[in-house]
Amino acid sequence: EECYCSSVHCSYYSCLQRVKHLLETRYGITDSTISIKKGERGSHDYMRATLSERIANPEYHTMFESYFNDLKTLRVKADYSNDDIIPDQAKKAHEKANELIKILKKL
Repeated sequence: EECYCSSVHCSYYSCLQRVKHLLETRYGITDSTISIKKGERGSHDYMRATLSERIANPEYHTMFESYFNDLKTLRVKADYSNDDIIPDQAKKAHEKANELIKILKKL
């Protein structure tokens, strides 16, 4: 039986790392700042929200929120549930991650 969980995991984290990179290089938000300000919501949600509020283009903002949240939901399923990730889900996650990274490169 094939497992596609790690593919989904990598798709999500490739985007999260790009968000983290943007926050630090463009906005000066370091790991230390993230650790201090994340509060109870966690570092991933803090980074998503912090970058999201800085995206001026409405189309990019909508796509960022939608794709990032979809990827996170599927990544949580892949990492923490016993449910199978089917090839189509992994493929869609990979495609969304690629589109999201294209958007992030334009910011």
